[in-house]
Amino acid sequence: MLNFLTSRTSFAGTKLLAIDVGTASLSAVLAAEEHGGKLKISKVFRFPFNLLIEGPKKQSANAVLSNLKKVFAEAARAEPEVKKILISFSDPLVSERALRHIVERKPPFTPISESEIKFAIDEAAGKLSSENPSLVAAKKEILGASVNGYAVTSPVNYRGKFFGINVLFTFISELLKKQADEAREHFYPAAGLCFFSDARVVFNTLKGTQNLSEPLVLADIGGEVTSVFHVSGDELRQAEPVAFGVRTLERRASVFFKTDFSEAESILKKHLAGTLDTALEEKAARFLDSALEDWRVELKKHIDFFGEKTKKIMLTGGGGDLLVFTDAVKKEFGAVMPETGIQSLKAEALKDHFVSLENLSGGKDVILASLLSYCRDIC
Repeated sequence: MLNFLTSRTSFAGTKLLAIDVGTASLSAVLAAEEHGGKLKISKVFRFPFNLLIEGPKKQSANAVLSNLKKVFAEAARAEPEVKKILISFSDPLVSERALRHIVERKPPFTPISESEIKFAIDEAAGKLSSENPSLVAAKKEILGASVNGYAVTSPVNYRGKFFGINVLFTFISELLKKQADEAREHFYPAAGLCFFSDARVVFNTLKGTQNLSEPLVLADIGGEVTSVFHVSGDELRQAEPVAFGVRTLERRASVFFKTDFSEAESILKKHLAGTLDTALEEKAARFLDSALEDWRVELKKHIDFFGEKTKKIMLTGGGGDLLVFTDAVKKEFGAVMPETGIQSLKAEALKDHFVSLENLSGGKDVILASLLSYCRDIC
């Protein structure tokens, strides 16, 4: 999205499709903007898959691609007219790169045009894409600009020998973008399509809900990874993701209990609900203590990467809905921060944007609720 090159409008009656692509499931929601700006949800879709159990890398990629196409098809059956489609990707399906690009102009006395800026952005994206040809820039956002070294809101119509742009690129795989583009063209040819990273979506939400009065670390606990961010003011920094999520826990449980994946998932759910047979209860508790110790030790390493004392940790994602992850964080950090310093970010925090949240709830649906609440006007 080019901030000063694109107008952004959203009107009552605008129909939206938001899609959250994770490492263990693909979720989507259809909604329409009502008079007064509130959103009315009409349908929610959920397509779980086992990314790391599908087999070879190609099969794993196909699990995401096939479910993405399926979402578009199901959404089109329920609502044939959509104006905007917003798709967010989790780690490691997305990456962001910021780049400052300086352009020397010849001749320097003609006004800078929009086409010049677009060309410069595409040139910068091409340089970054050449480092990994399998990735493409799905989103381009200008964060700042200058002419002859002086900061400007927009370089358009200025004259100068040099202009600079600070651009944030969102990269996804070429296959994913192609599938999304083709699905939009087939099912919703008149709709706009915008791509986001989960990190940027949650960052927009934290700013919108005024949760940035002090620096914080956000841990987004997904299916196979935990994404870790440090947020302070207008700055978002990201550590390498922790290779551990809710689905990882369930997969380890299947090995520990020597059973299939679905049975292991059932054992964990019963344990967390307090309905597990006494004979298995102690064994399940012992397993969780060991597995979650691995997670919290890795989480601490990643938080220490930021080199700042952590006073506030916010948990979200599907794992943020499970008390065992919250308890693990309290065990690791509770002695060095107040209890109020460990919080959760759930879809319910955005309820004022909706007529009703319907089937959206908890940390697992933060991305969907956030896409609709804080990203629809920048698409």
